[in-house]
Amino acid sequence: MGYEENRLYYEDLEVGQNFLTDSRVITGADVQMFAAVSGDFRPQHLNETYGKSSPAGERTGHDLLGVAIASGLRRPIAPIATMAFMGFNMEFREPLRIGDTIHSRQTVVEKRETKKDDRGIVRFRRELINQDGQVIQTGDALLMVHRKKK
Repeated sequence: MGYEENRLYYEDLEVGQNFLTDSRVITGADVQMFAAVSGDFRPQHLNETYGKSSPAGERTGHDLLGVAIASGLRRPIAPIATMAFMGFNMEFREPLRIGDTIHSRQTVVEKRETKKDDRGIVRFRRELINQDGQVIQTGDALLMVHRKKK
């Protein structure tokens, strides 16, 4: 089955529908690589001693690392037929800790048609959840999603 055949389109999505992703462990190597790619070398992410004196009491991952990893976590169902990522807002409730096992719950909260019949706009509530069931990040992502060909 090809990529085109195994996707969820605008018409397949319903307000209130939830999707859970697979989980993934946050490693020190993840944090190091994200620092290298982003240029964010702040000591709370890279220095154990400094991390102990931070509000989290330990070295932590970058908040945006959580956003980036959550965007790529696989779903046990077909991927969304995304045409474009249009933006997001996020609230960082708790630190992303090295050793956390995270997964994401994504809920369709809004759908709207556009003037073009090949696409629609879908707003998802995204929650990043750790191994204790604690929501550590939450917010909305706005996606332009392909419609099925008529």
